[in-house]
Amino acid sequence: MLSVSDIERMAKAGVVIAYKDIAGHVVPDQQPERPRTLEDAFWERWRRANIPTAHIYGMWPPYRISTHPHGDKVTVFVQPHDKAPFTLEDESCLYPSDALMAKLALWEKTGGKE
Repeated sequence: MLSVSDIERMAKAGVVIAYKDIAGHVVPDQQPERPRTLEDAFWERWRRANIPTAHIYGMWPPYRISTHPHGDKVTVFVQPHDKAPFTLEDESCLYPSDALMAKLALWEKTGGKE
């Protein structure tokens, strides 16, 4: 099977392709899977930062989050299971940034003491 991009690259390289030779063998280009929401992006990043414990040992995050984009910032509302909720801000172009993940990791390691 050839993708549409494969056919374009071959044509630009000067390869002559007869339609009858490729009919039924061309598939659309696959789009990379992207996180659907800001929360999905956050949890995908969180899981990467917490491997292998999150997947192998069934580790559950110590909080829930909600997000709200506004301008060039994303506000992250963090709702810990056993502590008072708090908010953090992140740059929308970097969200979820290393800085945001570091703040939350520090919060987790200190037991939520500020």
